[in-house]
Amino acid sequence: MAKFCVAGIVRNEVDYLVEWIAWHKLAGFDHAILADNGSDDGTRPLLEALESLGVVSLVYQPVMERHAQQLAYRRILAKALGEHDYVMFLDADEFLVHESQVHGEECRELEKLVERDGVDGVSINWRCFGSAGKKKYERSPVLKRFNYCAKPPGCVADHHVKSLMRVERIKIPYCHSSTLTYRSQYVDSAGKVIEDFVGSRDKTGNSDPRGGRTASIHEGPLRVHHYAVKSREEFERKRFRGSATKGTSYDKGEGYFRRYNVNEDKFYFQSGKLVRLEREISLLKQLLKNKTTLTDRLSGAVDFSGADELTGWVTARDGSSVSQMVNIFVNGVHVGRTRAGFYRPDLVRAGKAKDGFCGFRWAHPLPLSAGDRVTVSLHANESPLAGRSEFVVGDP
Repeated sequence: MAKFCVAGIVRNEVDYLVEWIAWHKLAGFDHAILADNGSDDGTRPLLEALESLGVVSLVYQPVMERHAQQLAYRRILAKALGEHDYVMFLDADEFLVHESQVHGEECRELEKLVERDGVDGVSINWRCFGSAGKKKYERSPVLKRFNYCAKPPGCVADHHVKSLMRVERIKIPYCHSSTLTYRSQYVDSAGKVIEDFVGSRDKTGNSDPRGGRTASIHEGPLRVHHYAVKSREEFERKRFRGSATKGTSYDKGEGYFRRYNVNEDKFYFQSGKLVRLEREISLLKQLLKNKTTLTDRLSGAVDFSGADELTGWVTARDGSSVSQMVNIFVNGVHVGRTRAGFYRPDLVRAGKAKDGFCGFRWAHPLPLSAGDRVTVSLHANESPLAGRSEFVVGDP
């Protein structure tokens, strides 16, 4: 069983995920479990391709008006149980950082902290980074582009924490820290028991971690760097993306930008650290290009979709068969996948397929009802499907 796992829920993070995974791999995490929350920017096929490489495990989390994050965390914990001792929930704009900047020191420090009896959680304060006055998105690592943060010990937002927790001791997961079983303790990254979680005392008399904040900012060798706003252009994309806790129509607004756009002090990563990070990013991208079908140019269509079944086809651009997997979603819920491979002589006659072994068919376990929305997409591939890849039962 692996020791440490990093996990989270993501939506439309295609520009940032490879860096996030590369960083936490260098930090010493054994694996990542990520829940996709209805992404439509290429994040989902990217995660599927990373899963095929064994880099991540993927959970399909449907979009919900509220509480999608907590439900996703429960599903992640079910997947982690028996596979990982500890899980640390981080968002895609959060990076665990050790002050030494030595590769792997993050998890080595965590290992020392959880060796103590009764310690089943480690909560680490944020260090929020502002926009540094940047207006536009740039194609270079987030950790390289943004170097301005609050003066030590931090700003008001830095009272928030993110937490590593023993999987089997988590009672109820929350966004920043979770309730743990009786007699379990949270410590900070200096190894001191946290007694100033902001919130009412729980039934045992301990300070309640559910609020995810501490009254003071705890000093120690670990911090969670939080790049909440990035450039102005990136914030404008993010603000209307909705929230996994507050709903799909939630607008973060200008107040959010002002709160997290802290640019009082400077923090720089060592040049060698960033070089190693960029090398790790490049290696992951090469694996995605050479070992997966993520960027292959495919053709295909869903030519029938109804209440009982759907059919379609997929080929390479030259018409040759590719044995491609296809995902089926009903009302945003992933219900399964099927493989393209049965014979379609009509496509051979039409000149769309060379050997014709490119068809797929899916039978719904139960007949769908009027108004149900069916979505079909290629697995671990960015190519769109033509035809009725988006279909509402009852529409003509």
